[in-house]
Amino acid sequence: MNDTRVFNKTTLGFALAVQVVLIGVLLAARSGAVAEPEPFLSFDIGTIDALSVSNDEGTVDLTKAGDAWQLPAGLPADGSKVERVLEKLSDTSGGWPVASKASTAERFEVTEDNHQRHVTLKTGEETLAEFYLGTSPGYRKAHARHADDDDIFAITFSNYEAGVAESDWLDKSLLRPDGALTGVERVEGFALTKADDGVWASGDGAELDQGKAETFAGRFSGLSVIGVSDLALPEAPKMTFALTDESGTQTLRIFHLEADDDYVAVSDRVSGTFEMSSYIAEQMDKTVADLAPDPPEDEAAEEDPDEPLLEDLELIDDDESEAALVLP
Repeated sequence: MNDTRVFNKTTLGFALAVQVVLIGVLLAARSGAVAEPEPFLSFDIGTIDALSVSNDEGTVDLTKAGDAWQLPAGLPADGSKVERVLEKLSDTSGGWPVASKASTAERFEVTEDNHQRHVTLKTGEETLAEFYLGTSPGYRKAHARHADDDDIFAITFSNYEAGVAESDWLDKSLLRPDGALTGVERVEGFALTKADDGVWASGDGAELDQGKAETFAGRFSGLSVIGVSDLALPEAPKMTFALTDESGTQTLRIFHLEADDDYVAVSDRVSGTFEMSSYIAEQMDKTVADLAPDPPEDEAAEEDPDEPLLEDLELIDDDESEAALVLP
């Protein structure tokens, strides 16, 4: 009986102790005393003026000049993409570390010698963050490790968002007209101008199908290149266009590399050569006749008065198996 009482008192005391601990934890949590994991990254994106991404396949260095991001040689970068990536990284929560062993870092591919991405963020000459991105532990997740820390985290980020080729960051619209397109001339071919009322006219007075003319001009207004090209160009372009816009006239030359059916565009406004879609290039290869209205559908052929009619035919044999038709 005494043993039972002792056991009950011990059990009751343990339960009370657990309750006290739980109450303490709850009170501490409410007061903010329970530690929360620090974000993996935390910075003001407005302070970043240099971004570098690399792996064993290549390196991309982006810098900010004024409000615009650019690639090496002054090529314009897709500023909205850069800002989007920085915004995603600027307050990245990694939770608590998932590992810290060197062997795990190697397996997760977040070491100096073995990584999927090496990212550096700078303000002027100051490095604000340097880290490695590796394997994915789940959907839109990546293992990450700061270059000066052993702890490994699982952050919300996809490595494909930080490409290592210039084409991954290039402003694909860099060859588009500046503002409204009001003139398209195919050099040594034809010229189109757009009036204030939106009607396209041909320089030689040829009649135009306005829908066709607008679609043709739209190939230039909406032109998107695929990426930077390093292909050797033929001596002469296949097509040369003079495009009139709000900044004047842009000369756009399009080369066709027949061996691989590649098309490359060169502009006098942007240095460099750029790969473009074969389909779009082929749709630019038009004559003014291609932009003319479609001819009306042929009317049904009238009956030929010399064609014999059925009633003019007569059977010359009563035997249907050997019937023949003869003209009167």
